[in-house]
Amino acid sequence: MGSHWTNGAYTMSQPYNALWPKRLLVAAIACAGIAVTSPAVYAQSGFWDSQNEGWFFYEPEPVEEEPPEENPPQVVPVEIDPPEPPEETPEPPEEPAYLSAVWLKDNLPRYHQAALDDPTNVQTVAVYAFLKRVALDKAEQFTKTYQQALLKYPVLDENTNRSTASFATKAMDQEADEAKFRLLREISNRSLGLFFFYEDDCEVCLEQTRPLNWVKRRGGFDVQPISLDGAPIPIKGYENFSVDEGQAEMLGLVATPAIYLVIDSQNIVSIGQGGTSAHALAEAIITQARMNGVISEEEFQSTQSSRLNPLGQSFNQLIESKSIAPREDGFIDPDSMYELIEEEISR
Repeated sequence: MGSHWTNGAYTMSQPYNALWPKRLLVAAIACAGIAVTSPAVYAQSGFWDSQNEGWFFYEPEPVEEEPPEENPPQVVPVEIDPPEPPEETPEPPEEPAYLSAVWLKDNLPRYHQAALDDPTNVQTVAVYAFLKRVALDKAEQFTKTYQQALLKYPVLDENTNRSTASFATKAMDQEADEAKFRLLREISNRSLGLFFFYEDDCEVCLEQTRPLNWVKRRGGFDVQPISLDGAPIPIKGYENFSVDEGQAEMLGLVATPAIYLVIDSQNIVSIGQGGTSAHALAEAIITQARMNGVISEEEFQSTQSSRLNPLGQSFNQLIESKSIAPREDGFIDPDSMYELIEEEISR
């Protein structure tokens, strides 16, 4: 029962080799027994029927189903707005008429440039010269017709608002100044006077008394000096000063000197802060009096050196009273516009 080499091959001895068939037979019978008996045994245990459960095959506890709600929530439908229609493609603008003002404005520089780029070409230069002559003729005719329109309708002439003649301008300015002085006195009679806020170390406050005295003398205003630091101001006529007790803060004073028009105890308005000339003070007094109803619009216009065009005053009323609708861009054609203002310019 050993092994030896024969012709270079390794072989087992005969007695040992004789045992292999028997051993193979026993192994085969053992395997056959397992194959025969295993299905029956495991079939009795039920393992193969429940092999998907694995080793942990305990059944989970059943979950109790909740009873359905008696009144289930209602589903509210969502309304979706229909899509907006696509925007209409705007129509292209109309081309300007040939030789119109718009056409000349757009094209005359082009013909000028073409003539400069080809200066030896008689035809190119002649085209530019012709179009330039057309533009000049239009301008000349417009000037003549414009003068005719002003003669026919004087209310449209700027000379009626303020004359361009030097003697007339001087006379109008003098008349306006006299009207201002008269109106200043009316305002002083209809109001309580002026507040003058100052400080002791303010050099501008000292200089402010000169234009303030001019307004005081011309309009006859009562002036009440008010010291912010409690010190008097060394100017004759301002000895009756009072000390500020919160009035400056209440009025929103920004800089000294500060002058206020006291219309009444409930209406005090600023007319100058930080240094103001005499004429500026007078203009501010008249303007504030107009804005606060102390004087009328007619009284205010009497102080102006140029007259207000009555056509401009009533133009809004004209548009509202007439049934002339402008185009989408707001333009009203000249014929319709003439109908709109004919009654006014014909007066």
